[in-house]
Amino acid sequence: MSVTNIALQWIAGDKARRSHQSWEMSVAWNWPDSRWWRVDLHTHSPASYDFKPETDRLARDWAAWVGACRSAGLHAVAVTDHNTPDGIQGIQDALGGTSDFSLFPGVEVTVGGIHLLCLLDPQCGRDEIVSLLSKLGIEPSAFGAQTTSSTEGLQWSNTREVLYDRLEGSRRSIRGRAVELVIRTALAEAVQLYYESNRNYGLYRSVEIPEKQIQLGSETFDVSVKLIKSNGKYIYLLVPVKSRETEGVGHSHIFTRDINSAIDASKKDYDNFVAVFIIAQNWAQREQEHVASICDLAIVISSNPNSFEDLPVSSREKFQQFVGTYSLAILNRKSGMRFEAGFSQPEFHFG
Repeated sequence: MSVTNIALQWIAGDKARRSHQSWEMSVAWNWPDSRWWRVDLHTHSPASYDFKPETDRLARDWAAWVGACRSAGLHAVAVTDHNTPDGIQGIQDALGGTSDFSLFPGVEVTVGGIHLLCLLDPQCGRDEIVSLLSKLGIEPSAFGAQTTSSTEGLQWSNTREVLYDRLEGSRRSIRGRAVELVIRTALAEAVQLYYESNRNYGLYRSVEIPEKQIQLGSETFDVSVKLIKSNGKYIYLLVPVKSRETEGVGHSHIFTRDINSAIDASKKDYDNFVAVFIIAQNWAQREQEHVASICDLAIVISSNPNSFEDLPVSSREKFQQFVGTYSLAILNRKSGMRFEAGFSQPEFHFG
């Protein structure tokens, strides 16, 4: 019996649980903005050693696997192959970013004689599962094995610490993406506001706001806008978003070091604009001033990221002014030029 059927029978009540009869989902559901999801949280792909039939396991047709899930009426699944992440990338590629089906990357490991299902956020992928298996002592050479020397000796007492660490990392990652979404939305609003007022993008032919992160050097930037010049060349307005829950001098120093690294990467061999958003409590004034001195704009919001929901009005207005009178209005900055509140837009003409 699948995890899905067990869950549905539990919801249906004692009678269904006792009889072990299948239970159909009711269409009479009067909770606003809610819906039924048909989900299976324990599945195997052709990456598992025991996937049947053998011909399908060898073929590794990920599109066919996804099609079988859809044909079964599923809206979401967790792929939990035995001691391996090797099916995740192929299935994610087969889904192609579709919004009507969710995949939870996962893995099934043997711990103290039992099989433990580990499920991660849908935003995660193969690399996160590889990292989890590595912490459990399962290296790539053992991927897909029915048992491994490392899993035979694992006990819950030492495994749970790894899983707790993974869960905390996932929580922070989800919270970080929520903060980045607020900033990306503010950036899109600032560009749109400028366009609605001027019917152009300043000195640039067009702009593009990437939906995904971009990478410059060794650093990635989750929020950015590409400023495309009339000759087709472009630069970026990069918006590093840094949030910190912890307090203390040591953490503060590491936090500042990470910001420095992001700014250094953005400036190397490029003339990009950089606006930094920092969401943190009790961050030293001296370090705030340092960051402000090496980028075009630094907005510090004194708040714990866990309670941050939206930009203060003053910060939003300052960011809009920065985008409209500075980023879109200056094609080539003079050395040492920085944005200040009340910055006066230089005169320019459109050819």
